[in-house]
Amino acid sequence: MSASGGFGGVGGVGGVGGVGGVGGVGGVGGVSFALDLLGPSGALFRPTGVVPTRQTLQGLPPGAPLIYQSERWPPTVNVSWNRLPTADFRDEDWAPDHWVMFMLAEFSRVNANWTATMLNTAMNGPDDYPRANAAIDRELQELRALTEYRAAALDEALQQRWGIISYLRAVANFSPTSHRNTFLLVYSTQLIGSMVAMHYKRIFKRARPSRLDPALLPPIEVPGHASYPSAHGAEAMLIALVLEQVLPAEITEDSGGVSAPDAGPLRNLARRTGRNREVLGVHYPSDTLCGQKMAARMLPLILACPTVSGTPAPANNPVNNKPVNFAGTTVPQTAVGLDGNNTEAVNGGGTDFYANGLLAKSRQEWI
Repeated sequence: MSASGGFGGVGGVGGVGGVGGVGGVGGVGGVSFALDLLGPSGALFRPTGVVPTRQTLQGLPPGAPLIYQSERWPPTVNVSWNRLPTADFRDEDWAPDHWVMFMLAEFSRVNANWTATMLNTAMNGPDDYPRANAAIDRELQELRALTEYRAAALDEALQQRWGIISYLRAVANFSPTSHRNTFLLVYSTQLIGSMVAMHYKRIFKRARPSRLDPALLPPIEVPGHASYPSAHGAEAMLIALVLEQVLPAEITEDSGGVSAPDAGPLRNLARRTGRNREVLGVHYPSDTLCGQKMAARMLPLILACPTVSGTPAPANNPVNNKPVNFAGTTVPQTAVGLDGNNTEAVNGGGTDFYANGLLAKSRQEWI
């Protein structure tokens, strides 16, 4: 999984990009635990010992060093505390790395037949990768040409291995603490995108390009899963599409105020993330384009999750005949441009959502 920007991500505390990892909390460019920033469950170590009080022992011989009375925790002298009121474990109390596991389960339960609407897995079918030798050679030739750009793109490409979310959230400058619901939504989105990509990688079984052409010599360890489709391409574009449903409309508008999401910063940064994987020599261009196509098809399935859309209260609102707590409908977006000739429709618009859902809560953070 290309977990990024999360609190440890899959793999736990100290994983790359996680707590104590590169770019994570307490890692390079992160926040020191001296600030007592909450990390994932178990990230903080809080032992209790025997601590001296301010009261000294009496009756010691003259000249003896001071000896303080000490106590364990909880104190046993003159202490009587009431039990705190019973409370449910709130959504706000969930650690993000555990929350996303719940969302993964919900996605699979609600969209039990998601494979039927995602990719056609027939060999030489409409969603298959190019298998003809001439087509493969053209892609390898392009990847060889891209090696000339590695030096200039390397720092960015390396950080995006684990930092997809950290790049995309920088477009609107939010963090897990400033916009918790937005972060939970995009973090869940990434994990779902990764799961779907891994499912199809196992089916298509495409070898990495450097397996065919040693001249590519990737500067990183080649990932331990198949090449097609690109998980980075899918995850980055899927996060961009979800953020378009959350952020103010201006994020998808051009300088003239005209809606143009496919030319906006979110999708452009998503495409850049996928292209950098090609520059590294670990993906074919067709891997990336399939991942982006898959992202457009995944969006409505994510919006259909009850935790994302919310659930209506039973009574109707007399003003608009919608169930109470109706919060709006999702925003229709233009098709995702894959390359100069092909696009993929985005069918995530017009879905009702409610005030208790993660989408509405995320939007509220931007008002």
